[in-house]
Amino acid sequence: MSTVSILMNCWNGKTYLKEAIESVFNQSFSDWEIIFVDNCSSDNSAEIATSFGKKVKYFRTPYNMSLGEARAFGIERCCGEYLMYLDVDDRYQENTIDILLNEIKGTDYLVVYSGHRNIDSKGNIIGKYNPSIKEGNIFSSLLRQFDVPTSSLIMNLKRYKDLGQTYDKEMIISAEYNHYLRLSVSNAFKCIKGELTDYRIHNGGLTSKRSADLHKDRVITLDNIIKKDPKIFENYKEEFKEAYARADYYMMRDHLSNDQMHLARRVLRPHIFSSFKYFAVFMTLFMPSSIRRYIFKLKYHR
Repeated sequence: MSTVSILMNCWNGKTYLKEAIESVFNQSFSDWEIIFVDNCSSDNSAEIATSFGKKVKYFRTPYNMSLGEARAFGIERCCGEYLMYLDVDDRYQENTIDILLNEIKGTDYLVVYSGHRNIDSKGNIIGKYNPSIKEGNIFSSLLRQFDVPTSSLIMNLKRYKDLGQTYDKEMIISAEYNHYLRLSVSNAFKCIKGELTDYRIHNGGLTSKRSADLHKDRVITLDNIIKKDPKIFENYKEEFKEAYARADYYMMRDHLSNDQMHLARRVLRPHIFSSFKYFAVFMTLFMPSSIRRYIFKLKYHR
């Protein structure tokens, strides 16, 4: 049994796949296995993955699964003490596993994570992302700002499996948000300083469909957490309000992309006095579209 199982989910991911797998083979820590889940790819991803030998354990799903379902499919096949993820277009840095493993071994943390460097299509570093440093029960903080990047995360796999939780198959696009927010309700997390992985940024912002799905997934996630423990809303009332406001922000983006300005204003209006950021966004809805697009481009660097 390997110490660390690295889960790679793939659907037609040939472009950067060789680079991603090589970044694991280049690690200073060597007691790992890659669980490669091919989600019915039609390109030569399978050929690339299997060319690396026995340390890459190849599995093909019986049908094209949602991300959450494919994650669960892969985790069932992981045998390590700890779990990490690597998406097919990202890459580890030389000491990624070593550093994360040293931070979680012998602790009560279920999850330890860090920030990441942002890279472009050519692998050039174009920025970085650093979540706020925190540890312990961080559910309140994650409700306000979910900032857990799975690309630089390690989890105690045995403890996780003992919890009996799994990914929610209902999730369309926010499988990670749903999964790790639910886990943070009653488990200790730790965020450490530094950028330990390289996360590839692709051109293009949220499409109409994606932003609508983000709204739907987040509302379902929050509703289900409250349904499971109705008292939790009273304990974290302001944090839940912010989480629901963020979900509505994505719905506003959907209305904007469909030129439904009146609906965009309506969905955001209830939140304009809860936070200046929502007030500021609401004001942009009365500006010419060219100015608004320019402001959003500056905000999201796209």
